[in-house]
Amino acid sequence: MRRNLELFNHLCGDRALTSVILGVTHISKMKEGELAKPLDEMMTKHWSSMIEKGSEVAKFEDSRDSAVEIIEKVIRKRLCDTCLQIQAEIVDNNKSIPETKAGQQLRYTLQEMLDYQRRTLSIDKNIARSGDVEAKRNLLEGKARIEKMEAQIKDLKIPMSRKLKNLFRFL
Repeated sequence: MRRNLELFNHLCGDRALTSVILGVTHISKMKEGELAKPLDEMMTKHWSSMIEKGSEVAKFEDSRDSAVEIIEKVIRKRLCDTCLQIQAEIVDNNKSIPETKAGQQLRYTLQEMLDYQRRTLSIDKNIARSGDVEAKRNLLEGKARIEKMEAQIKDLKIPMSRKLKNLFRFL
């Protein structure tokens, strides 16, 4: 969840966080008094930097009126006037997606997931050697996931020609 929030922050940038509404859902499923602790944790631990930069918290109470209230908040914030960080990086700074902060964060996250998958695959290999059918199936699925992640990471690498171009642009 933290990685997703970091990626979201890199997509938006600090200036656009004033237009973000952090929605709290499933309130009706909680018993009286149960919401305070998890909401406080979200606001002080996970969302605090976003709230400090102007993001707003809204509770969705599983009703049409609650949905309309949140939509009205979105409309009042005039989101069309907000430029996201990734937009500025791509358009104004002429960066490719892998060069953006969001692209770099995504590549880092994918690399971490790939490392985890490789460790898991190593365990599955050992179990599969014992003849466990499910472990063999997990091994094949794991190999497919690793290949897919490797391809995604490769797509997020900045080509050498682009790196050289960027280097000479600043000299």
